[in-house]
Amino acid sequence: MKKTIEKILKDIIDATSLTDMCDKSVCHWVQPVVDTLVFPEYYLFSSTHLKENIISLLIVLGVLLIFGLIVEEMMKRIFKKNEEKYMWVHTVFEKVIVAFLLFYSMKTIIYVIALKHH
Repeated sequence: MKKTIEKILKDIIDATSLTDMCDKSVCHWVQPVVDTLVFPEYYLFSSTHLKENIISLLIVLGVLLIFGLIVEEMMKRIFKKNEEKYMWVHTVFEKVIVAFLLFYSMKTIIYVIALKHH
């Protein structure tokens, strides 16, 4: 069981592109967009070490959090008169932002665990 978990962690850490994880013909079409979203530590920051990956993901988390707060304030002002539409848009936006925050947080935790094992 421990070796299986270590293999999965190694595969996650060593993957730097979507094409490393799936069929190349299918992933070729969505690779540029998805790789930037899934692996910002490689495509935005060119990180090569675990410490750099952790720092760059923390930067992404901070920027995403600030972006979410700014957009939320903008939505409040835009939908000031239409409370029902605001609630619907806010709920969807909140779920998307939380999903990204959780995803990048989990990646950061995985990198921290891997760093402690090295």
